[in-house]
Amino acid sequence: MLAVLLLLVSTISIQSMNATARAERFLPGACERGGPLTCTFKLKDVPTSVAIEEGSPRAFVLHTDADTTVDPQACDRSVCRGSVSMIDLTKMQLVRTVSVGSAPGLPLVDRLTHRLFVVDERGDGDGTVYTIDTRTGRVVGRIQAGLCPCSTALAAKTNRVFVSTSAGLRMLDATSGAVIRTLPSLAGSVVIDDRLNRAYTYGPGGMVVADAASGRALRTWKVGECRGQIAIDQRHDRLYTARAVDGTGSNQSQGYFCVIDARSGTIRATIKEGVGVTTRVLAVDSVAGTVVLFTHGYVGNGPVRVVHGLTGETIRILEDATPIPPPIVGAKTGTVYYMARVRYDPASRREVSALLRLNRLREEPELLVNKLALPSEMVLSATHKYLLLPSPSLKSLLVLHL
Repeated sequence: MLAVLLLLVSTISIQSMNATARAERFLPGACERGGPLTCTFKLKDVPTSVAIEEGSPRAFVLHTDADTTVDPQACDRSVCRGSVSMIDLTKMQLVRTVSVGSAPGLPLVDRLTHRLFVVDERGDGDGTVYTIDTRTGRVVGRIQAGLCPCSTALAAKTNRVFVSTSAGLRMLDATSGAVIRTLPSLAGSVVIDDRLNRAYTYGPGGMVVADAASGRALRTWKVGECRGQIAIDQRHDRLYTARAVDGTGSNQSQGYFCVIDARSGTIRATIKEGVGVTTRVLAVDSVAGTVVLFTHGYVGNGPVRVVHGLTGETIRILEDATPIPPPIVGAKTGTVYYMARVRYDPASRREVSALLRLNRLREEPELLVNKLALPSEMVLSATHKYLLLPSPSLKSLLVLHL
């Protein structure tokens, strides 16, 4: 009887220690009202990215134990430890935390196969891709994709994951995580068109169009200066590219924004953004057929603006909007969420910002939350029910119930 009691006490103690360890790593804060219901998770580590599994209450937080003053992407396995935490958004509880390399990033969730793909962007330098079962939160596979993984994309219809690396474009099976094919390409952007079952990336000869099921290169389009970042509007069959083309010096770079037909490769528009600037596509609104652009230059930054997706004509300036984190657009409604009005707050002794929502381009934006620490990114669920904002400076995750 005494042995049974000792075993029971020991088991309770171990469970208590495990619960305490989990609590120290991931502490839910008190939820507050006064607008949208907001709940804060306190983290022991620095959050680097977040992802949501659509059709389930599960979200995943990628984090590293690097100090907030150290760039997590500069970590290696001897210095930093990365991990992924699965949380239940309905219960606002931590479910499980697993170790993944040293600088986890570029998360992709395939809700059909219940797989989360996470790339160790630094680590040992091998670009390890971890496959995690989203139902259990456990690592079920890992492969070495190659050096310098810089972009990922999911082809849900063909059950494929694409990872752009310096070794080429890797195509993975979305269920097993195994590498199926490597397509010669340049490390850079990769996007998927689920309607046409195509993958788009860059090769030495121009923009490479590949079959999203087999990974076989179908053709290469000569796109001239329309290179760099790629974004896609599947509803309107448009590809958008943005870059700076170097001249004699950094103050002579020419910013370009291009519109390319996703079916034929025809360049529909080439807009020169000006000398001495770099152009970035921050978000695409397939509902309105518009694009959110930002230009930063040798002598200063331009405004964040909404432009027509075919002509590049400016429709609206998002006053005081920040390019980092970039604005996001609801896929079904076209609602724009963005951070603005960055300023120093003497009370908290840190920079704070405001979260705004723009329902229609011609209306005034709505203030959702004020005095927020600037998050590293914003992730919106497809149902517009949750908006997630990780804060590296505060080591926290803010969850808004919209």
